[in-house]
Amino acid sequence: MLAADVVDMVRKVAAINAATCDATELRRLAADVHRLRCWLDAVDAVVVTRARELASAGGRRSSREADLVTERAAVCQVIPEVHEALAAGTLSAGHADAIARAANRLDDQERVELAAVAPTLVAEASNTSVDAFARRVRELARRISRDEGLRHHEKLRSQRAMRRWTDCEGMCHTNISLDPEADARFSAAFDAALAAEQAKPDTGRTFDQLRADAFMSMVTATPAPGSRRPVELLVIVDLQTLQGGLHEAGVCETFDGQPLPPATVRRLACEAEIIPIVLGGDGRVLDVGRARRLATEDQRRALRAMHRTCAAPDCPVRFDDCDIHHLKEWREGGVTDVVNLIPLCSKHHHLIHEGRWRPPARAPG
Repeated sequence: MLAADVVDMVRKVAAINAATCDATELRRLAADVHRLRCWLDAVDAVVVTRARELASAGGRRSSREADLVTERAAVCQVIPEVHEALAAGTLSAGHADAIARAANRLDDQERVELAAVAPTLVAEASNTSVDAFARRVRELARRISRDEGLRHHEKLRSQRAMRRWTDCEGMCHTNISLDPEADARFSAAFDAALAAEQAKPDTGRTFDQLRADAFMSMVTATPAPGSRRPVELLVIVDLQTLQGGLHEAGVCETFDGQPLPPATVRRLACEAEIIPIVLGGDGRVLDVGRARRLATEDQRRALRAMHRTCAAPDCPVRFDDCDIHHLKEWREGGVTDVVNLIPLCSKHHHLIHEGRWRPPARAPG
């Protein structure tokens, strides 16, 4: 937007009382506020870049926020279409940051290849949620990468870190940063420890206290001599990617949806028990009919192969925190087959049973 347009829009927004707007006026106001915010984000990217050049503090912002804006500014310089769309309000900061994170994983030549498809990405961003767009750009960057993301994965491995400190009240804090492979191993062990804590009699502990107790049980438990603590590390990869590398429709990730290089998965497969899950075109996997009401562990694995998160549109709650819901209710004759099951977070599960939301006839995987 031109400076004069920005001034006019600020005056227009300032003159409207949002508390008295009708639905149409409120939508227009929200659109104008969004365009102004995008324009400010574009200016902010330039400000931070210049501030770094001048060795300035860059204003009162956290180092993490400054780093984020710096990455955004860098991609705006390399890919002018991103900066133009951000300034025009057709691209949000979240979409621009997704492109910046993807570009940060690539070398100079690979960034040129990413820039070549920037017009298409900018066009897609206008009608795609930030989360879905981030997955799309991340997968595109992995296919562009010469080593299929292995270099970036090794960089993340080298950045594993733990920080411990005690606050003024005497509480001790531990902060740990893990790469996707290490986090997948940690999550598997932690989820098992949390389940064991939740199975104990209720003593009024909050969920945060349960999590803390589960962590302590996990790290202080003494395994039997000569035994290894079993941890199930779940990775989803299609056969073509496992054998020959990433392709257009390939998938290679942890159960939490974090990408892994195929080379890493091949290494893990050398010492793993491989459980094949065959998905038919109609989504039928491991049907058990009405032999039981609850989904089996194998069915939960199959469903996780199809859903990273809650099946409600754009809901970010991860699969392991979801309930398994029958699309056609059990009491109405619905079968416990994968084709009739979807993962739902507690919020959307309650909304269904309260009659305030209806799931799709078949949620896309």
